[in-house]
Amino acid sequence: MRIAFGFFAIFLMMASMGTMFVEAETCDQPILQLSKCSKFLCDDSCFREYGKGYNGKCIGYQACCCKLLRK
Repeated sequence: MRIAFGFFAIFLMMASMGTMFVEAETCDQPILQLSKCSKFLCDDSCFREYGKGYNGKCIGYQACCCKLLRK
């Protein structure tokens, strides 16, 4: 019973990390103009990585590059 539970736990961990269920993603979206992010500031190091694979996933401009301006 412990062995079965161990395999089930490993299966759940792998599924949650996306190693078993791989979705095809393309990283060729056009880079958004910075003006579309006027209330945000773009982090340069992240901006350079936009459109490239990052840990096997695509990273989005809004999620990665736009950071709230701090007052």
